[in-house]
Amino acid sequence: MRTNAGALRIEVTPLDDWVLGAAAPDTQARLLRIRDAHGREAASRSGVGDPALFLVSFSSARAGVAFQPEDLHLVARGLRERPLAILAVTPAWGSHRLESQSSAVALYAYDAVDVKRDFVVSYQGNEDGSWADKVTLIEAERNKK
Repeated sequence: MRTNAGALRIEVTPLDDWVLGAAAPDTQARLLRIRDAHGREAASRSGVGDPALFLVSFSSARAGVAFQPEDLHLVARGLRERPLAILAVTPAWGSHRLESQSSAVALYAYDAVDVKRDFVVSYQGNEDGSWADKVTLIEAERNKK
């Protein structure tokens, strides 16, 4: 999922097996490596045995754009889910400020988000509810395999 907040572009990718099973082999392998490298620590920090893991990327075409990692929420089943743990994947994450044409990437852990159902990505008043459409596409792709 992609959404914009001013000059900031936000990409959110669920790292659930159900979603990854529909991805191209190279994409699936890359995302599994990230999940495997950081997933246990995210679960440990979250305090949840099997949290829903998401890869989140903040990027901008302009230099000096700030982002607030904790402001990214998911709205599922009418409930606002805040991240239980956020683990940096890229070194730029800690600055909370982006260079021109750069990205800051982290693994987010949430409790009780079912990726087979629709949810909304919310960041500082900007919302993206396109996941419902993606569920249909993922189902169709999985049925072709």
